[in-house]
Amino acid sequence: MARRATALLASGERLLLADLVLAECVFVLESFYEVERSQVAALMRAAIALPAVETLDPAALLRALEVYEVDRRDFADAYLVAQAEATGVGKIVSLTAASTALSASRGAKPDDRCSGEAIVSSGRSGLLLLVRSGSRAAEARRL
Repeated sequence: MARRATALLASGERLLLADLVLAECVFVLESFYEVERSQVAALMRAAIALPAVETLDPAALLRALEVYEVDRRDFADAYLVAQAEATGVGKIVSLTAASTALSASRGAKPDDRCSGEAIVSSGRSGLLLLVRSGSRAAEARRL
């Protein structure tokens, strides 16, 4: 399989690295192969930088990898923070048992209520709700 992948990358053919595929790569490298978080992030940045590889929004993926690596968040949460920042969504609420704030702006309080336009997504860490508010700074909370 590695030989076929190497040959495909060298062929000059343009390849789409979908966000979901990158997320799955992060998960497999981290959980099955037990690769350190910083190395996982470096490998994924290298994949995004390959000349044959295209992504829909490389800046958002790179930001997600930064949040994943630096803030030590699950990649799914980090990806939602990057998407919230890019789209102006004000809050991301994760409906899991954890109650710690996950925030780009660090302004969320556990008793804050969300209002406005919402985007709901589910991932490994639970149900995630993105709410558009007046602030451009993205917040993410776990409830």
